[in-house]
Amino acid sequence: MQRINVRLQRHAFIQVNNAALAAALAPELMHLSELPGPHYRQYSRRVVRSSGKRG
Repeated sequence: MQRINVRLQRHAFIQVNNAALAAALAPELMHLSELPGPHYRQYSRRVVRSSGKRG
């Protein structure tokens, strides 16, 4: 039961703080666009876009 509660709390936190989290993580994730494979590039672009930054 505790595991579900923690998961729900984490989900609620992410929903409330999504823009701030994306802005904080975008610089850390920029290197993913240089890795092979479309999934890394797609993910890093999505994070940067959601942070409002352009690179």
